[in-house]
Amino acid sequence: MRRVQWQRLWARKYSPYLGERFQRVFLGPRGFGRCPNKLFVPEGNLYAIYFARDEFQRLIANFRRFLFRCDLAAYARRYESEFRKFLRWSRSVHRRNLRALSRDDFARLFSELSRRLVDFAELQFLAFVVLEGPGRELEELMSHQPDGQDLLQVVATPYRETKITRARTELMRLAAAGRPTSRRLSAYVQRYAWLPVYEFIDLPLRVADIQDQIRQMNDPMPELRRYRRQRRENLHRYRKLLASIRKPRVRRLVQIMHSWAYLKEMRDDYRRHAYYLLIPFWHELARRVGLPFIQTNYLTTDELLDILTTGRVPDQKRIAARQRRYAISLRQGRLHVYSGARAGQLMRLVASPSTGAVVRGVPACSGRANGRVKVIFHRGEFKKFKSGEVLVTTMTHPEFVLVMRRASAVVTDEGGMTCHAAIVSRELNIPCIEGIGGSLLYLV
Repeated sequence: MRRVQWQRLWARKYSPYLGERFQRVFLGPRGFGRCPNKLFVPEGNLYAIYFARDEFQRLIANFRRFLFRCDLAAYARRYESEFRKFLRWSRSVHRRNLRALSRDDFARLFSELSRRLVDFAELQFLAFVVLEGPGRELEELMSHQPDGQDLLQVVATPYRETKITRARTELMRLAAAGRPTSRRLSAYVQRYAWLPVYEFIDLPLRVADIQDQIRQMNDPMPELRRYRRQRRENLHRYRKLLASIRKPRVRRLVQIMHSWAYLKEMRDDYRRHAYYLLIPFWHELARRVGLPFIQTNYLTTDELLDILTTGRVPDQKRIAARQRRYAISLRQGRLHVYSGARAGQLMRLVASPSTGAVVRGVPACSGRANGRVKVIFHRGEFKKFKSGEVLVTTMTHPEFVLVMRRASAVVTDEGGMTCHAAIVSRELNIPCIEGIGGSLLYLV
């Protein structure tokens, strides 16, 4: 078997079921390229996904050619419409009487969900293809301009507000109006219960969560006005910038990245809502296979289908081992899940991050800051973070705004100018460095 050079894309807190679904993206004959070699390995408290570098670079080249030829506005509409379809399907599952389904019908529905998750994940991964292709290319071009970083921030302003952004501004208005009533808090939670749901085992938003966020907002109206003003100014500057560019290639790169500044963030509007709607399905799955809710996520699609259709007793030792540590390998399209020492062996296949006294990344929001460094991997660790500390993480997500408000600066392992940490740090006006390549997470 050929020796593989691996390219790291991201690290997240995912259980094996979704991790295994993600491994199966870009395997079909259609699309922009096949990527049959991937790894999903432990990294700190998270799990990192790696693609074979040559396969991922071909994927970038193919999708880049497509984006340079296509009608970007029309493609953006089609792209978002696919997310709407998945959300509508999830809502239809949510409304079904799942307990009334026969064993075979429930197994077929689970198979359909698993298949749809792969197609849905493939759409989501295109954002990383853009980030690592046209995004890096534009960042390199702009790095040679005296005002390049400022211009990148203009390009990276989403042309439309996402639902998650609207939820944040709505919460600021709620906090600014004084102590909100229980009725208004409950109405907000009802609209946005899906916000913290990153996978099926995550807890939905609660009134207590909103009350905690409001307590940490000091005079939110200036922040809201600054966000509105900055957004208007940046969109106006973007139109002027685009009109001034004479080189077709540079102009197209700018258009692509401006389009994906919205599309990349938009994905969470639909993904989180869809996963939230599918939580009752997952509870019914747990009941049928005779496992606690969380443990079902530590089995693969084939393993869960086998239990559903045969009534076979789940292997508790296998589940317990994976809960401690697991890894997934996809080699030439063949998938294997490991735990214990075998998971450690897979970790050694990927290159160790560089270490040293200096960490370098992309300045997403300029400024200076001092503070104690605190590494936060996920929401469960937010209580460890204190005001004035430097937030270090792989990449921020909507729930991270709670700690970003208290941070003196933000440093992320992944990302570029269109990522969540870059956008929110500019809105909050706090220094932010992105794309440090994993090194700081191993240094601190």
